[in-house]
Amino acid sequence: MLIFLAALLKLAEILILVRVVLSFVPQWQRQPFGLLVVALTEPILRPLRSAIPVGNSGISLDFSPMIALFIIQIIRTLI
Repeated sequence: MLIFLAALLKLAEILILVRVVLSFVPQWQRQPFGLLVVALTEPILRPLRSAIPVGNSGISLDFSPMIALFIIQIIRTLI
Protein backbone atom coordinates (compact mmCIF):
# COMPACT_ATOMS: atom_id res chain seq x y z
CA MET A 1 0.00 0.00 0.00
CA LEU A 2 2.79 2.44 0.87
CA ILE A 3 4.63 1.58 -2.33
CA PHE A 4 1.51 2.41 -4.34
CA LEU A 5 1.08 5.72 -2.49
CA ALA A 6 4.75 6.60 -3.03
CA ALA A 7 4.43 5.80 -6.74
CA LEU A 8 1.26 7.89 -7.00
CA LEU A 9 2.97 10.84 -5.33
CA LYS A 10 5.96 10.49 -7.67
CA LEU A 11 3.61 10.45 -10.66
CA ALA A 12 1.90 13.60 -9.36
CA GLU A 13 5.30 15.29 -9.03
CA ILE A 14 6.23 14.42 -12.59
CA LEU A 15 2.88 15.59 -13.96
CA ILE A 16 3.15 18.91 -12.11
CA LEU A 17 6.66 19.45 -13.47
CA VAL A 18 5.46 18.61 -16.99
CA ARG A 19 2.63 21.11 -16.57
CA VAL A 20 5.10 23.81 -15.54
CA VAL A 21 7.14 23.15 -18.68
CA LEU A 22 3.97 23.14 -20.80
CA SER A 23 2.99 26.53 -19.39
CA PHE A 24 5.95 28.07 -21.24
CA VAL A 25 4.61 26.81 -24.58
CA PRO A 26 0.85 27.52 -24.55
CA GLN A 27 0.08 25.72 -27.83
CA TRP A 28 1.21 22.44 -26.22
CA GLN A 29 -1.52 22.82 -23.61
CA ARG A 30 -4.13 22.59 -26.36
CA GLN A 31 -2.79 19.27 -27.64
CA PRO A 32 -4.28 15.99 -26.34
CA PHE A 33 -1.25 15.29 -24.13
CA GLY A 34 -1.34 18.79 -22.67
CA LEU A 35 -5.08 18.55 -22.02
CA LEU A 36 -4.52 15.26 -20.20
CA VAL A 37 -1.78 16.74 -18.02
CA VAL A 38 -3.96 19.75 -17.15
CA ALA A 39 -6.93 17.50 -16.36
CA LEU A 40 -4.81 15.33 -14.04
CA THR A 41 -3.08 18.17 -12.21
CA GLU A 42 -5.89 20.71 -11.92
CA PRO A 43 -7.59 18.92 -8.96
CA ILE A 44 -4.29 19.27 -7.07
CA LEU A 45 -3.50 22.85 -8.06
CA ARG A 46 -6.95 24.50 -8.01
CA PRO A 47 -7.45 24.33 -4.21
CA LEU A 48 -3.96 25.74 -3.67
CA ARG A 49 -4.63 28.62 -6.07
CA SER A 50 -7.79 29.56 -4.22
CA ALA A 51 -5.94 29.49 -0.87
CA ILE A 52 -3.02 31.67 -2.01
CA PRO A 53 -3.71 35.38 -1.57
CA VAL A 54 -3.24 37.44 -4.72
CA GLY A 55 -1.49 40.75 -4.26
CA ASN A 56 -2.18 43.95 -6.13
CA SER A 57 1.34 44.21 -7.49
CA GLY A 58 0.29 43.33 -11.03
CA ILE A 59 2.59 40.31 -11.14
CA SER A 60 0.70 37.16 -12.01
CA LEU A 61 2.92 34.32 -10.91
CA ASP A 62 1.31 31.00 -10.06
CA PHE A 63 3.06 29.54 -7.03
CA SER A 64 0.63 26.63 -6.69
CA PRO A 65 2.91 24.09 -8.48
CA MET A 66 5.80 24.95 -6.16
CA ILE A 67 3.59 24.66 -3.08
CA ALA A 68 2.10 21.38 -4.35
CA LEU A 69 5.58 19.92 -4.90
CA PHE A 70 6.60 21.05 -1.42
CA ILE A 71 3.53 19.38 0.14
CA ILE A 72 4.15 16.19 -1.84
CA GLN A 73 7.75 16.10 -0.59
CA ILE A 74 6.56 16.47 3.00
CA ILE A 75 4.06 13.63 2.54
CA ARG A 76 6.73 11.43 0.93
CA THR A 77 9.07 11.92 3.88
CA LEU A 78 6.28 11.02 6.31
CA ILE A 79 5.45 7.68 4.67
